[in-house]
Amino acid sequence: SRRQRQMCIRDRLYLSLGLDNMAMLICAWLFVIFRCIQTIIHLTYNNVIHRMLAFWFGFLSVMAVWGILVSLLS
Repeated sequence: SRRQRQMCIRDRLYLSLGLDNMAMLICAWLFVIFRCIQTIIHLTYNNVIHRMLAFWFGFLSVMAVWGILVSLLS
């Protein structure tokens, strides 16, 4: 399927560039956790400020992943 091809391409890129950085992995998982928190907030009590905080923490974790990626590739 298309999704499996995309994952395969991503995994090959990850392996070929040698991006086995633990900080990058932790930031990626933090993003997943903050997205889950944002979803739980949205589906339960839906406080916009709490949801926005979860969004921004997730955004910062993605920016950290990009920062690590740029530093590793330069």
